Amino acid sequence: MKRTLQAAIAAAAIATAPATAFGAPAFATDSDSSTATSWFSRSAEDAARSKAGDTFGSRYDVKVGEPTHASVFAGDKDDLRVTGSEYWAAPVKSGDKVLGTIAVKVTDGKVGTPIFTAEEAFGKELANRTPNTTVVVDPLTQGWFLLTQDGHVRPLDPRARKVVAGQLTLREFASVRDSLRDAASGHSSSAAKKAARRQGDSTVLKIVVAGLILLFGALGAAVWIRRAVVKRRAGASEPVGEGRGADRSGGGRPSREGLRAATSSRSGQSNDGSRTIRFDTGEIVRVYEMPPSRGEGRDGEER
Repeated sequence: MKRTLQAAIAAAAIATAPATAFGAPAFATDSDSSTATSWFSRSAEDAARSKAGDTFGSRYDVKVGEPTHASVFAGDKDDLRVTGSEYWAAPVKSGDKVLGTIAVKVTDGKVGTPIFTAEEAFGKELANRTPNTTVVVDPLTQGWFLLTQDGHVRPLDPRARKVVAGQLTLREFASVRDSLRDAASGHSSSAAKKAARRQGDSTVLKIVVAGLILLFGALGAAVWIRRAVVKRRAGASEPVGEGRGADRSGGGRPSREGLRAATSSRSGQSNDGSRTIRFDTGEIVRVYEMPPSRGEGRDGEER
């Protein structure tokens, strides 16, 4: 259980580690060896002094010890071995005190950016290293390890300690390393699926929001158009009961006679006591006076 948990933690660290930290195994040429030796003797101390305050927490007069040509792990679970690399590492000291380490990658005669650690134990292993031990860089876990002559692996830096808490045999380390490779592969696949799912959810949300904006925009436009039409119709219609020829008795409905009278013109009275009315439509109507009743004169007097 402990080993499984350790593998899961290390796999997460591997998956998020910078991909350019360590390259594939490669053998250093004689030219690269000369370049590395020259750089450590001439430039390493200046590089370490420039980082003394930030990395080592001091402004001491730092010195750089003898460099070690590191190896790399190669192969798989059933054939894990070490081979030459392009990396060189040395301890950083201040007097007799070991402060940490400095390492560089030398490729085709060119020295890469120095890599610093404030790991005293790592520096002491480099300072006190014997021919019976090998400093190894693992491209898979991005960690530094020490391999003893009797085939035991020990961690040297924080990344290595995420994989190996103590000392393991080379066979045990190969098994753990193989499980880390599988876990890291599964972690990357799971992370890709989660990223794709999040992207899909974000796309759906954007579509829904855009659809709601269009819907409310269309509803607002429809309400505005309807109000404009109603207002235009109301302005074009006449108020009821106020038209020309309306019934003067108080009703809102005009009488036929009123309309005809309003649109007619009257002529004078004729000799026979009648009078004619000409309407605007061209119709002519002759109207007679109401004859007096019997016993009454024209002026309403009794005869």
